Amino acid sequence: QTFYIVFHHVAIVLSLIVNITLITLILTCRTKEFGTYRYLLLTFASVDIYYGIVHFLVMPIPEAWANAFYMGAHGHITGKVAVCWFAGAHSHSFVVLVFHFLYRQLAVKGYCVLYYLYDA
Repeated sequence: QTFYIVFHHVAIVLSLIVNITLITLILTCRTKEFGTYRYLLLTFASVDIYYGIVHFLVMPIPEAWANAFYMGAHGHITGKVAVCWFAGAHSHSFVVLVFHFLYRQLAVKGYCVLYYLYDA
């Protein structure tokens, strides 16, 4: 368990450093190549920082007993609300990935995708 705690702390520190660096680079770089993709990258980095902080505070550890599965909070914030907060934060990443997929689809296929959807 000591390895997990050390790995947990190292991972959150690295995540914060990388994502803050990414946000700084995106905000300071003013090239036109980014375009509106800049906002999607900022959203990804912000959600990753938020998720990392929630994970650090809750420190969820899955546990099993016989046929039951339980997610326990073993961090600074514990209890049912903490586990629900972690689950909610975890589900936000899925929504951001969906928007990323849709953005990339429109960027690659262009507006003919919209024409195809509205033509039917």
